[in-house]
Amino acid sequence: MLTIYLRKEPTRDCGEREFRAPGNERDVVAYRDPDATDRLARWPWYMASKPDKRNRWRTINCYRYRVQWLPDLEKEQAQ
Repeated sequence: MLTIYLRKEPTRDCGEREFRAPGNERDVVAYRDPDATDRLARWPWYMASKPDKRNRWRTINCYRYRVQWLPDLEKEQAQ
């Protein structure tokens, strides 16, 4: 089973930033590598089905991945 790397990041949705205080909403982003450079998926902060720290596996595009959590991204960084 392949591993994906998840972490919480500040939302990148421009519309949400206009109506909400920046930095309060945190999306969950999945990466293929532990360096968090190859993005696989993103779950917006408002989705009820987004993964949380209890999840140890996740299905994306009909394939089951092992989940490893990375430290949360505190500030928005250019990637």
